[in-house]
Amino acid sequence: MVPFVVNHLRYAGLALHVSKSRRLIIRAESELPGGSIIVDEKQRKIGKVAEIFGPVAKPYASIIPMTSRLRRVIGNRVFFIVRAR
Repeated sequence: MVPFVVNHLRYAGLALHVSKSRRLIIRAESELPGGSIIVDEKQRKIGKVAEIFGPVAKPYASIIPMTSRLRRVIGNRVFFIVRAR
């Protein structure tokens, strides 16, 4: 029997801007595991967490984009997928 896997979303933070290297920068509000998939409120994939940087209390995250429509995300809340095992 195949185990039942449930994915749910957790608030990641606020999308701030697109960097010169074309990565999306977010202000992380929760602990983001490296490599996490970032989605918008409608669960559309935005990108993958590449690195975490900045102050420990409220770090920033650099996201490698999976879409060309990053400008639509700026100023909006983003989430990451948590995979239950």
